Amino acid sequence: AHLRTEADAITAGWTGFDTQATIYINQARSANLSIIYVASGNPDDIKKFRTQASLQGLNTTTKHDLLSGNDLEELKRLTWDQQALVDYEILLRSSSFGGIEASSFAWNVALKRNKLTWKESEDYLRGEGGQT
Repeated sequence: AHLRTEADAITAGWTGFDTQATIYINQARSANLSIIYVASGNPDDIKKFRTQASLQGLNTTTKHDLLSGNDLEELKRLTWDQQALVDYEILLRSSSFGGIEASSFAWNVALKRNKLTWKESEDYLRGEGGQT
């Protein structure tokens, strides 16, 4: 789940935490998943999401949970955008993905997951083709 609830998204009026959390938790339950990987730049909302997911019997994890020792320290030394690349790589390989429509990060993940080329993407968006 790409939980896009940082201050700039809130200021822009993008889909809020409650809606995103509900959708991602419902999506995980519908897919019979037991764990949700959460990518977000908002640590407070990750904590809130963990609580809501746990009430539904779902576990959550983040890139920080998956690493320890020197690996975790190295991750913490990366800039926020470098850390986002770790999330990107994991989200590309997850069994299911959720992100909001306004996020270019989420769109990039979704398009890459669907393995569309740019030409195929343009054709698809114009209604001239489908996925291959």
